[in-house]
Amino acid sequence: MSTIRGLELFSQSLTVARLGGISFGRSEAEIWDDPREELTDELWALVAPFVAREPACTGRPRVDDHAALNGVLWVLRAGARWKDLPERFPSYQTCHRRF
Repeated sequence: MSTIRGLELFSQSLTVARLGGISFGRSEAEIWDDPREELTDELWALVAPFVAREPACTGRPRVDDHAALNGVLWVLRAGARWKDLPERFPSYQTCHRRF
């Protein structure tokens, strides 16, 4: 399975799990515009070992991996361009690089 397809399935399962398979009459973009629908701390604890890295001793401080993953998942779910990433996430360049 490709990485992109794996992330798509992962993000779909998060939405279905949170909504219990019930549609509340909101579009997917509206769902992902809601900060409450981002990756929870519980789910982050499961994913973090595969994503997070130790910060380097030198250079620019690393942007939070949790926030960057939320940005990647938002783009995948919303089907938007990277430049359309809301300001509550790290820069679109950072999220794209982490993708």
